[in-house]
Amino acid sequence: MNISAKRRKAMYWIKLLVTGVILISFIGWGQAKIFTIDHPPHIPSELAAEEHWEASELYEETLVRLELKVGHLEKRIERFTKKPYLDPKGFKKQSAKLLIGAYESEIAELRNHITWHKNEAKRLSELPSPDEGKTLRDS
Repeated sequence: MNISAKRRKAMYWIKLLVTGVILISFIGWGQAKIFTIDHPPHIPSELAAEEHWEASELYEETLVRLELKVGHLEKRIERFTKKPYLDPKGFKKQSAKLLIGAYESEIAELRNHITWHKNEAKRLSELPSPDEGKTLRDS
């Protein structure tokens, strides 16, 4: 290889690296933007209470799905325990146990979210409405 071919090859790899870094930064920024939800200011209204009820219902649906997955994985572990020849090295059984642990921690977190949203919905629905002439400063 002569020097110009080496230089072209080096420039190609540098361009590829820079492009990759730029793309990864955009992808990372986009994913971070997905998880940062802009919440509207907390306005004590019936609409906000309804939104909390809906959020708790969505979390409950997710909770049910995760509990079903945990049940399926527990059955799978039981099957591998009864028939060890299906998983001679224990990799599948161990990975199922790890998934169960991850799902259980997520289930605990979801239960906390559900409780918080339900309490917040109750609190917001018990607040006096602005039509009654009371403001937040008066209460």
